Amino acid sequence: MSLLAELAHAPPMSLDLEALLPLYAVDALEGDDAASLEAMIAQAPHLQPELAALRDSTHEVVQALTPIEPPPHLVVRLMASIGHGPYDQLATRFAALFDLGIDRARELLGWIHDPGKWHPATPGVSLIHFRGGPSHVGADCGIIRIAPGSWFPWHAHVGEEVTLFLAGTARDHEGTLHVAGGELVQTATTAHDFSSVGESDLVFAVRYRGVDFAAKKPQ
Repeated sequence: MSLLAELAHAPPMSLDLEALLPLYAVDALEGDDAASLEAMIAQAPHLQPELAALRDSTHEVVQALTPIEPPPHLVVRLMASIGHGPYDQLATRFAALFDLGIDRARELLGWIHDPGKWHPATPGVSLIHFRGGPSHVGADCGIIRIAPGSWFPWHAHVGEEVTLFLAGTARDHEGTLHVAGGELVQTATTAHDFSSVGESDLVFAVRYRGVDFAAKKPQ
């Protein structure tokens, strides 16, 4: 038996119907509770005008509210956090790359669509930095975005670098193309650069332990 059903059998003075009318007016009571209150209101006709006034006031408040459309990047981040974002198919691999839980991985992937998370690096290149999990303490972890036609400069690797391509197309110095879902592992002493050659931004996640941008590119 619901609370109101029990109260319906209590002495009349033990229940303040007027205190419950606002809840009923905004449909906050359901099922047995609503049915029980309706039965009690039927035996208290003096409350009908007050109930009607409450419903009118509620309608006026709702009509006066201006709907607010959330920014697109917030919608994308929310969807990503619950596993429905555009990068969700790569979330498990992203989590493994950085030793993160899947929820944190989805949150970070959702940042891609938040303009406030990006920091400019060089013309056409912007970065998002974050901390990796316990297995990668001390490693540099981040997401890089390169506009079409822009380059990520030549650099040598001091330690291992692992890249997971998330969107767009990259062409490296050897002419090899890298697309979303591809993974590239570079060992220490190797070097490379690449450009964004698709029609949309090149976006990739990367984990590395030291790079040397002063290294000279072979002629």
